[in-house]
Amino acid sequence: MELNDALDTQPRIGERAGSGQDLAYSHLEQAATEGADSGWQDGVRVGNVADGKRFGRVFLIPAHGRSPAEIRAEWNRRLGKDEAIETAEVTGQLGEIPAGRQQLLRGPLK
Repeated sequence: MELNDALDTQPRIGERAGSGQDLAYSHLEQAATEGADSGWQDGVRVGNVADGKRFGRVFLIPAHGRSPAEIRAEWNRRLGKDEAIETAEVTGQLGEIPAGRQQLLRGPLK
């Protein structure tokens, strides 16, 4: 499977994926961004466009457990990287998402 095919099922930050289980995971993964201020929401729109123009795909980051500020800082850092480095980061992070979803299903550590 090609990287862009794998990313087709991933929502953009600030958006929700598809339906059913994908939608439920998306909601849980991005929960920290839901109460973000309008400046964050505006930045998300600009960032999604910038990432699409720069790399031709969605910005992928395991969002669960990250604050809006952490996500934005990582976004800004990665926009400055070249295509090969960003592709390697996206590939690695794509592999982290299933483990994060398993943790979401188990609930918080006690």
